[in-house]
This record gives sequence, structure tokens and C-alpha cells, in this order.
Amino acid sequence: MEKSIFAELGLEKLPFYGKVFLTMFLLCIGCGYLLAITNVFMNVGMTYNAIVDHYRGNEANMVPVPEIKELVTHAHTHVIAMSMMFFTLGMVFMLTNAHPLLKTIVPAVSFFSILMDIGSMFLVRLVLPQFAITILLAGMLFGVCALIEIMIPLYEMWLKKIKTV
Repeated sequence: MEKSIFAELGLEKLPFYGKVFLTMFLLCIGCGYLLAITNVFMNVGMTYNAIVDHYRGNEANMVPVPEIKELVTHAHTHVIAMSMMFFTLGMVFMLTNAHPLLKTIVPAVSFFSILMDIGSMFLVRLVLPQFAITILLAGMLFGVCALIEIMIPLYEMWLKKIKTV
């Protein structure tokens, strides 16, 4: 058994009101993430070509080349917001009974995917369009990590049977 403050606290030990509070938080974060995905789908597109056009422009489709200033504005707000989202999800995830290795890897990959996504946005614009692939990969990593960090706590709070000693 893992010996840490997180393991001692545990989601299954929360009172009902604590479980409702965290459940509503996780559902709201999940909805926010789904809205973010919808926004990307509607405004950028989720294909390699759509991402390249978005960050490098496309005269034939009348897509302007974004200014670096615009990318920096986009990047700084997303790095801060996404870091806070994954920080709070990670803190809740630390309270689960998931394997310590999973509690190490999933939050680390969450933060890495933020840096991968934002860095790739500049790389597509300034270096090579092929870095659009890394934006797609980062988006997939976000989704998988968010799903894990939301579903495991929900499972442990509401569905997992409490072991009695």
C-alpha cells in the first residue's frame, strides 16, 4: 500500500457533500474540455491540412497567416488555463487508489502535452508544417489524460466498493 498523505485521504473516505462537490467540479471540467474540442473543431478543424492552414495561412481558402503577436496571445492564455485545469484534475487524481506509477505518468503527460501543443503551434507557423502532426498528438494526449483524471475519481467515489477492515 502506498504511504502518502494522498493515500491516507482517499476519495472513498469523503463525506457525501465532498463527493458531490468534486463530482460537480469534474463534470464541469469535462464539459469545458468538450466545449474546447468543439471550438477547435468549428474554428480550426481537426485534420492535418486544417491545422497547417490555420497556422500558416492559405490564400486559396482565404485563411490569413496569423501574426506572431496573435499566437503569443493565444499561447499564454492557453498555457495558464490548461495548466490550472490539469493541476486541479491532477490533485483530485492524487487522491485515488490508482497505482503510483499511473499517478506519476498521467499528470506528467498532461503537462507535457500542453508544452507540446503550444510549442508545435509556433513550429508549424515558423519552421515546418509537418509539426501539425504533433498538435494532433498533443490533442489526443490531452483527451486521454483528462479522461483518466476524471473517470477514475468518479469511479472511486461512486462505484467502487469500500473495503471494510
